[in-house]
Parts: sequence; structure tokens; C-alpha cells
Amino acid sequence: MLINRYTDQPPQQRSSALNTQIQNIEQQIDTLTQHETQQNLLRSATRWHEKGERNNKYFYRVIKSRQQQQTIHSLKCSRTNRILHDSSDLIQETRHFYQQLYTPEEVDQHAIDQLLNNIPHDVKLTPEDANDLTSPLSQLDMLDLIARAPKDRSPGLDGIPFEVYQHIAPRSPHFCSLLLTILRQAFDGFFPESWCQTRMVLLFKKGDPELLANWRPLSLINADAKLFTKLIANRVNSFLPKLINPYQTGFMPHRLISDNGWINQVLMTNARHTSSSSSSPSPVAVFLDQEKAYDRVHPAYLCQVLRRFGFPRFNHPQPVHPIFWQGDPLSPLLFNLAFEPLLRSLLASSLRGVSLKSFSLRPQYKANPAPVHYYDTDWNEQQHLDPISQSLSTAPPNIKLLSYADDLEVFLDNPREWPILDDLLFQYRKASNAKVNLNKTVMMPLSGGCHEEWLSLASSFGISIA
Repeated sequence: MLINRYTDQPPQQRSSALNTQIQNIEQQIDTLTQHETQQNLLRSATRWHEKGERNNKYFYRVIKSRQQQQTIHSLKCSRTNRILHDSSDLIQETRHFYQQLYTPEEVDQHAIDQLLNNIPHDVKLTPEDANDLTSPLSQLDMLDLIARAPKDRSPGLDGIPFEVYQHIAPRSPHFCSLLLTILRQAFDGFFPESWCQTRMVLLFKKGDPELLANWRPLSLINADAKLFTKLIANRVNSFLPKLINPYQTGFMPHRLISDNGWINQVLMTNARHTSSSSSSPSPVAVFLDQEKAYDRVHPAYLCQVLRRFGFPRFNHPQPVHPIFWQGDPLSPLLFNLAFEPLLRSLLASSLRGVSLKSFSLRPQYKANPAPVHYYDTDWNEQQHLDPISQSLSTAPPNIKLLSYADDLEVFLDNPREWPILDDLLFQYRKASNAKVNLNKTVMMPLSGGCHEEWLSLASSFGISIA
């Protein structure tokens, strides 16, 4: 036994050997604790962690709390409104809900054509852009893609995380050759069936947890498939700003959601300064809520949008629905393209939008800034401005909309403009299978007070007033 071995030694040697053994055990415990802490950090999805601070009881509490939040204990049946508790009933209801969601209605070709006609003719990929998008992938680029892949992410159905690729790729030429062949064949539309499969995890958003509509489906995708879509996303990002209008800030290079907030602040300040005491209604902002915006986009609609923007065709396309997997790096970029025809239609419409007039504002965060005048700034003079001021000072006289991905804000000058917005939303629904939740849509008077005409309109459509 270990204790007998030490007691048989002289006292001095015994003490030294025990100290060495204790140090080794303490080092092993420390290593195991660090490993456990890293696992708990990943599982708890928390950022509270300081060097030398390894309170695993805290992480276990966070994990338990998160698991309770993300566990579905009961659901309301969409057909009978009965509360379901049995696991087999929960699975059946979930399957029915997503089968209904992912079975799109037929789209209207005339509505698609009308939306696409509002995209300017010169807004499309050049032949050089299209060639760059499908140019052959080199092994060096593939290795760089693997090296930059994120760590500590949940794997797909095959259970292989990016770390495995990062460990094997630099050491195995055969592995690199095989993976490179798979990625190159994907450009011709040939890829493994596993790329069309995913493990879906439901994440609670807000509202009633017994309604599946309040849970967000997150797709855990195999690493090899995500490498390919990340490659395409990197290439698309290089020319996406040429296709997407400047009022869309979601998932766009060098555009920030804070720009939208800053512009809203300016518009509200301007509305309060310029609003008159007359009985006419003042402008409002309408924050539109889309039901499952990513999940409802019709594949046939997206294909026509991509062709209109000049994207190359695949030789052997494989239709998949839903076409946007939340968790796929390419999905938000494709959604921006699918959403763009509606935004272009709104911009080309007879909506007046909100006028900035001759109003200047000093941003509070800058030291001794010069006033930014919105009425006399050249659209192309951007070098001297920071990004937020640039968003304002280079804006046209009237702002019609702001968008961050699927979160769309439309500015209406008066209640008579509502039918214009309503008609375009209806056209977009027929073209793409989209659905706007008016009962979750919010109307906000920019000047603060809400006119009776706006109150009446909002009430008739079930719209909330902020």
C-alpha cells in the first residue's frame, strides 16, 4: 500500500516524498478544476469569469436555471387549446407546429415581379463578382478557414466540433485532400446528404412559454457544412453593400444598429422642435413585427431574388425548407437579400417619410463638436465624419425607413399613408410567404403626443401605441 511505502522510509525522505506527491495531486486537482470550469462556462453561457476565480457552485446554479428556462414542461395545443404535459403529446404538437410552419403557401408570381421591378437595374453583381463567388477554393484558403473557425461551439449531428478539424488538418494531407474535394464539389451542387440535416434546439424568447411561436429554433449544423457556408458568406460580404440599401444595418459590414438608434433620436428631437400646435396629425414610426421571418421565406421567391441580383445558378440545386437555418453564417446575409425587394419598394413608393429640415444637433459624446447640419451636407462628403454622424449628415432630406435584419421601422407622415404601407406588405406576403403580426406591431408618435386619427387607425388594426 502507498502508506506502508512511506512509513518504511526515513523521516526526512518520507517528508520530501509526501510533499512531492501532495504537489502532484494538487496540480492534478487544479487542472481538473480548470477543465471543469471551462466546461461549465460553455454550458452556462455566462461571461462571469475572472482569472483564478473558479466558483463551480455558481456555474451549476446558472446551468440549472438555464436548463429550467430552456425546458418545455407543457404546451398549448394549437388545435384544441388544451394544455399538454405528456412527453409524447409535446413531441407530436411540436412536430405538427413545424410541419405547418415549414409547409409554405404558393407564392404569387405577379407579386414577385412587382417587387423585383422596384430594384434599380444597376443593382446587381458584375460578371467578375459572380466569378469570384464561385472561384475554386485553394487548400491554403481552406486551412485558413479552419484555423479561424470558432471554438467551444456545439457540434452538429455527427458530433464533430471544429477543434477536431483544427487538430487534424495541419497534420494529415489525406484529410485535407478529401475535405477540399468535398468543398469544391459543393460549388457544383453536389454535397453530402448530412448537409441537409440538422439538430434543432428550441430557445425561449419571451412571452408565454406554452406557445411554440415564442421559442426560437436554433440549428446545430455539421462543421464541414458550416465551413462551406462560411466561405460563401465571406465572399458575399465583399460585395453585399453594393446590393443592400443604406437603411439596412443588420449583419452588414461597417454598419451598426446604433446608427438606427441615433437617427431615431434625431428624428424625435427634430419632430418635437418643428411640430406645430395645429390639429393635423404629426409623423409616426411603425415598428413592424414579422412572424418567424427567417422560417417563412419561400424557396422559389429567394431563388428569383438571387437571380435578379445576378447570383450564379447551381447545376444541381437541392431545395430545402426552411432555407434559413438560424446558426448558419450565411443565413442572415441571404435574408437581407430576400428582404431587400420590400425595402426597395418602400423607398420607391409615394411615402413622404420624415423630413429632417434644417435642424442641427451636437452629439453629446464628442468633445467640442461642430454642429452637424442635415440640410446642406453633400451626400458624397463622408471623410470628415464619424460613422454615426455620417449616417445622419449624408442622409437624404426625408427618411422613409430603418431596418435591422427583419426588424423594420417605417415612417408615416400622416394616416393617409397607411394604405400604401399596407398594400406593399400584402404584396410582400403574396410574393414571399411572409406574415406581419399587427397585434405585435407598435406605432410611436415622433413628437410625443398621439393624434386622434392615429389612435383610431391603430385601434382598428390592433396596433399598440408606444
